[in-house]
Amino acid sequence: MLAQGVSAEPAAGDHSGSDNAAAATAGAAAAVARAVPVLELYGCAALWPDPAEDAAFAELLAEAKRRLVAHFGDALAVLNDTAQHEQMVALPAVGLEALLESDDFGTDSKSSVVLVLAEWMAVNFDSTDEVLWWRLYGLLRLVQCSRVYLSGVLPALHQRSPTSAASWFPLTLAEAFSMLTYSLVSDPERKGMMAEGQLWNPCAGLATVPSGWRNTQPRCQCLPAEGRLFDFSASLAELEQSFGGLKPGEVGSLNPRVPGSRLGSFIVAQGLAWQPSVQWTSDAATAGVYMYSRVPAALAATGASAAEDKLLTEAVVALPPMRVSVRGAAGQEAWGGIKALKLHEAAGNQQPNASNSRSKLAACWAPYLQGGTRLEGSIVLLLPTS
Repeated sequence: MLAQGVSAEPAAGDHSGSDNAAAATAGAAAAVARAVPVLELYGCAALWPDPAEDAAFAELLAEAKRRLVAHFGDALAVLNDTAQHEQMVALPAVGLEALLESDDFGTDSKSSVVLVLAEWMAVNFDSTDEVLWWRLYGLLRLVQCSRVYLSGVLPALHQRSPTSAASWFPLTLAEAFSMLTYSLVSDPERKGMMAEGQLWNPCAGLATVPSGWRNTQPRCQCLPAEGRLFDFSASLAELEQSFGGLKPGEVGSLNPRVPGSRLGSFIVAQGLAWQPSVQWTSDAATAGVYMYSRVPAALAATGASAAEDKLLTEAVVALPPMRVSVRGAAGQEAWGGIKALKLHEAAGNQQPNASNSRSKLAACWAPYLQGGTRLEGSIVLLLPTS
């Protein structure tokens, strides 16, 4: 399910202070870099000799690239882990380039790799120029992005102001929809779009775009067969805050915390942010467990038009493969859905007061309270089915 016009982080549209943000991030990452030799090496990139003129350094750099990719591992780790994210945005452009061009930099979806670049740009935009944008942008394998990105995110990004950090995506609307078409058609049609073997073709709109956009070489799939686990939880006090003051028939929502994610109550997958949510109508016998999508702040823009908001949000028509569950107090699992949680009916013959309200709520939710004090559950990101 989707909530419109909401970003998963503070708004990213105003980047007048991105120099300060980059400096702060670099400072925070400096101590870690000193403990990780390959990060320290890339931190000194401005002092490197030209690899084309120094064979020994070129050999060292090739090994350093492999170690850099191994250190970060995959896009999901970079986007969800606080330390990894801070280290990534502190990289110089040549370091990010090493990640983007490597087949061994794993991901759940090529859309997540686009978001990695967007996150880096959100911090480093003021130290980049159009030449660098194209160098990095040309490494994105857009044809392998999800349909959500191809039909919603990319068309929206093309409209951004050239003076903002959101403008690094130099893509025309025609190119965005050409990439969507290219991703869906057969090989013969793709050849037609590329005007292969012809001097000119009116349909050859992709013949002049970066070859990386059409790159079908897969990256390593970072999700194991058993999936990647994120736990979430909420205290009884948080349940009380969300549901304790509801009037009969009123609907409330609880957004649990996700301790393993840098975004607090969100995880990042498929290039978007996803938030677990528990919804309950006061005195109802069941409660629902849902996942809502959010636009990551690096893709959002302050003052975005209503049409752009709609493109960025309503393009999400399906959840990525995932399993969402809440743990029962007796060890059972309740799977996400509209009536996922079967609650107890609390006694209603007490005079209403704050204490009774808390005890009634605890009684209702007792089947899912660990130790009588906490609601716990998990999200497992699963391998795509095809």
